[in-house]
Formats: sequence, C-alpha cells, structure tokens
Amino acid sequence: MTAVLFNVGLSLLLIPHYGIEGAAAATAVAMAVRSVMQCMAVRRSLNLSVIALGLPSLRLSAAG
Repeated sequence: MTAVLFNVGLSLLLIPHYGIEGAAAATAVAMAVRSVMQCMAVRRSLNLSVIALGLPSLRLSAAG
C-alpha cells in the first residue's frame, strides 16, 4: 500500500512537469520502496539477511 501511495504522489508531482519520464521515475521509486520494505519484512520475520555480499545468508542462533 505504501508503494502505491508513493507512486500516486510522485506521479501527481512529476507527470505535469516531465510527462512520461516523470511517470517512469515515479514507478521506479515506488518499486524501490516496495523492494526495501520487502527486504525489511524478510529480515524481521525470518531473521534472514537478504543483502550480504549479494547472497542470502541465514543466521542461526545456538539453542542451549
């Protein structure tokens, strides 16, 4: 939902000035926001680092 709001808001700001390029930029920013939010959700729920030298890594804690 947040990415949609970013896209709509940026589209309203950028399209009147930049036309189709503004729409493309708004969409790209919205997609980046969505990707970052998904990375944060994965890290929070699975304790999985999605950005570690380009490869996913799983951190396991020793149960003791």
